[in-house]
Amino acid sequence: MRAFVRRLHPWQALLYLLFAFALWNLAAAPKAFAETARIHGQGRLFEVSREGVPANYVFGTMHINDRRVLKLPGPIATALRKSRTVFLESGTETIDPRAALSSMMFSDGRTLRDVLKGKLYTEVMQAALSTGLPRGVIDRLKPGALLMFVGGAKSYHPWSISRRPVLDALLLEFAINREIPVLQLDRAREIFALFTKRLSEADQVALLRDAFDDNRQERPLDAMLEAYLEGDLDTLHSFGLIGNEKLKDVEERFDHELLSVRNHRWIPRLKPQLERGGAFVAVGAAHLSGEHGILRLLENEGFTVRRVH
Repeated sequence: MRAFVRRLHPWQALLYLLFAFALWNLAAAPKAFAETARIHGQGRLFEVSREGVPANYVFGTMHINDRRVLKLPGPIATALRKSRTVFLESGTETIDPRAALSSMMFSDGRTLRDVLKGKLYTEVMQAALSTGLPRGVIDRLKPGALLMFVGGAKSYHPWSISRRPVLDALLLEFAINREIPVLQLDRAREIFALFTKRLSEADQVALLRDAFDDNRQERPLDAMLEAYLEGDLDTLHSFGLIGNEKLKDVEERFDHELLSVRNHRWIPRLKPQLERGGAFVAVGAAHLSGEHGILRLLENEGFTVRRVH
């Protein structure tokens, strides 16, 4: 993993680490699939339109580099080629690694050893050391920062260490090569704050402990990939149903911050360009469906949404 992350531009590494954690969260102990369909629960590409301007498109991505994901179906490739502007979750912001790490450190003199005890501290430290971070830096990081960097360690898949770029990086490269303006929806500080400030310290520790639980059951990640390729967002959502009843409230709070809060924050950043038309919006597929998904939120703003693929 260390070599892989070092090959990435900082924002790509951020996406990779976010996705690795998302895999851990989605691959929790199996629960029954969702019994009711969610709004916009089927599809990967949607037209978002308003009368009098060129159509916009919203594409649900998977932040990985599996060849099947990187091969874009015709309708998606066509929508991308026609775009005037491309929106990605991240991509244009320059991240200062030292400043980023500093923002996720304890400021009260405590260390990680003061917060994590026994076996959990040892396991987290070993996993974090494997990323190339110095022990002295790791010991100053808050539990949420470690959750971000190594919380998904048990869910890494062979596709994660391939030299191929992730899908989002390919979309960025395409836009740059065609001189299409690229705008980003997240700010790095917002993501760092999600893990280290928006969640209480108790929640951070609870999620980190669950991530390193030896008795944790994992769901096959290939099933997630197949659901994504079929555009079955309902099934993808079902993978995220709570698997640890003891952490139900904690995981619901985290899911709210990771998806709903970000979705609502993105809408005012999207709206001006969508009103002009010709935008191609590429975000993780988990952000699309449901009452707080970006498609429903855009409908609430007066846009018409139609599934294309």
